[in-house]
Amino acid sequence: MKPLQLVLLFKIILTFGLWSVPLLGFPSSWLIAIGFPNPEDTIVFIRLLGAAYFALGAGYVLGYRDFSRNKDIGNAVTVGIISNGLACIILLIFGILGSWSDWGIWAQAFMWGSAVATGLITCGLVVSPATSRESSDVSQNQTK
Repeated sequence: MKPLQLVLLFKIILTFGLWSVPLLGFPSSWLIAIGFPNPEDTIVFIRLLGAAYFALGAGYVLGYRDFSRNKDIGNAVTVGIISNGLACIILLIFGILGSWSDWGIWAQAFMWGSAVATGLITCGLVVSPATSRESSDVSQNQTK
């Protein structure tokens, strides 16, 4: 498996498993149980955010598929860099400002973990070639 495939697979798992599905379908009581504030007043925005994450996840799945077929996925990579880079910056700013310091420990860990994960994903997308052909060319050039 090539490095970009690993980055995309990691992103797909996190997007659906930790961000999209919980925001789309988990009852508010589950979010409250792990320490998030009561989302009832803003639940429509939380569900819309979950839907947007789902759409991003679908784009990453398509990018993963196309990469496996030696197709250029530069657009999917660019979208990933923008969305994850901005998410990382926003999470770091709000975390440093203490925006979730009074949340439960699991909710805080989730937010800090998301900041780290989005930062790592951004770095992985920035340094990985957008086509498996480029990746093969790079590895062949390194062995010469």
